[in-house]
Amino acid sequence: MIKNLISLFMIISICLFFYFVVNEYLSKKNKKLISLNRLNINQELIKQTNNLSVLKNDTDNVIEFNSGYNQDDKSKSQRKFWKLFNKNK
Repeated sequence: MIKNLISLFMIISICLFFYFVVNEYLSKKNKKLISLNRLNINQELIKQTNNLSVLKNDTDNVIEFNSGYNQDDKSKSQRKFWKLFNKNK
């Protein structure tokens, strides 16, 4: 009997919790606060982007490329894969 009462109490508590959460979420007060907050964020973003300073470009001729990649490497030895199949005499 006590177990049934506890489970009934838990079910009622969970249902009340969801009811109050949904009720608060869908209230006009909350919708008004959300729309006001969105407008305020948009205005703050516009104000902050207008106040951004532009930095001077100081990255000209910073990267020096290695020209060694363009040269052919002649020191590589020839592959001898097919010679492995030849029988030793």
